[in-house]
This record gives sequence, structure tokens and C-alpha cells, in this order.
Amino acid sequence: AFMGLGGDVGLAGAGACLGFLCFNYPPARVFMGDSGSLMLGAAIVLYASGGGLGASLAWIAVPLIDAVFVVFRRLR
Repeated sequence: AFMGLGGDVGLAGAGACLGFLCFNYPPARVFMGDSGSLMLGAAIVLYASGGGLGASLAWIAVPLIDAVFVVFRRLR
């Protein structure tokens, strides 16, 4: 069955979460933080809502911009 790009991105996200789980199993060595959990929650909502590409990009822009600002703030 053809899943399209959304299926590929969903599988990549699931793989990333499984990789994170390996490092977060007690004793935890990695903390996802607010930006990571916000991005993960936004991705889940986007896949559940089934919106078009424009709506998806508009919703995903908020956590992406937040994550970029946090990274630059911590680098300074």
C-alpha cells in the first residue's frame, strides 16, 4: 500500500522515538525537554487531524521556530 510522504515521515518519527526510548530507559541519560515534547505533540496532532500541506506547515512552524530560538539562546 502506498502511504505517501506522510507515512515515511511518521515512520521516521516513530524510529526517532524508539531511539530516544533506548537512552531514556532508567537510569535516564537524555531529557527531551519542552521543545522536543512540543514538537512530538504537534506532529501527533497533525497526523491525527489529516490536514493539508499548508495547514501542516502552519502548525509545525510554531514548535520549529521555538526550537530554533532555544538553540540559539543556549549557544550564546
